Amino acid sequence: MTAAITNNHTFQTRPFKIKLMLMLFMCIMLLNGCNSSMIQLHKNAYSYQVCDLPASKKLSEAIIQSHTTLSKSFCQSNFNHHFKTLILIASGSPLDSNLEALAEFSRWGVQQGIISQKQSEESLRRFFTPQFVSLEYHTDFNTYSHCSMSRQLAEIQTMLTHELEQKRHGLAGALGDTQSYRQAVKEYKALNLFLENTSSACQFVEL
Repeated sequence: MTAAITNNHTFQTRPFKIKLMLMLFMCIMLLNGCNSSMIQLHKNAYSYQVCDLPASKKLSEAIIQSHTTLSKSFCQSNFNHHFKTLILIASGSPLDSNLEALAEFSRWGVQQGIISQKQSEESLRRFFTPQFVSLEYHTDFNTYSHCSMSRQLAEIQTMLTHELEQKRHGLAGALGDTQSYRQAVKEYKALNLFLENTSSACQFVEL
């Protein structure tokens, strides 16, 4: 009698255990599926939000990569960073034709409403002309012959040094135009000398 009851109890519990195991298996599969979906969603979100700089060492391909990235509205504030990166990439193979490619990229930025026409022109002048634009400098030193500038001498010299570095990357680096870069160095030295002399004269007058 006892054996019969035990056998009957065992028979009844087996279906329950099987159902429990099936439920646990289904739960595990669902959790794995949800986890995979979350990982994929995270990857998609990362892919959408990231603002990669161009990675190609070939200028034409790098420009296409920048176009793709900067087409995302939240990446457009990085335009100047992309422009500088493209100049460094162009330095790997300095050619006169690099100027047209980089100028075209800058014009694309204007067409897309990312930068203004004025910003585009200023960037091109900063990197690819011997003249300094930090002070809207052209040829007439007398434009700066007043003592107000002497009070900002350190700041002005820092701006000029930074722009000279930009010209080194643009003229000598991307274009291989060492002659124009040497001219920029001469302009830099002459302008600094003039500003220092003006500052000294202004200090003497103030005494």
